[in-house]
Amino acid sequence: MPASKVILLLAAIAGEAPEVPAGPPLPGPVRSDLHRLIDEQGGGLSEERLDRALLAWTHLFGQVNFEVFHRLDDMVQARTEYFGHHMALLADLAGLPSAKARLPGGTS
Repeated sequence: MPASKVILLLAAIAGEAPEVPAGPPLPGPVRSDLHRLIDEQGGGLSEERLDRALLAWTHLFGQVNFEVFHRLDDMVQARTEYFGHHMALLADLAGLPSAKARLPGGTS
């Protein structure tokens, strides 16, 4: 439960933005899991919005993990720009395209 609070908060923030861009439909079992989590937390999010927030959170976690454990050392030298670019992509995916200008290495 504590870990889901961060994801639900991220989804709530994204929920204040315009609609989630269209994507492939959620598989039924995934939609059920997301719906259950939303119901348990008493949120009014859509399953699609929570799905996008979960995707963004897991990617952010992976980016930080790669940085901490030096997995990018021999691959990417411009790490600030790389991180900013990926966060801008995730913001777009979550329906927050205006976030691009506020991120390191992002462009307007």
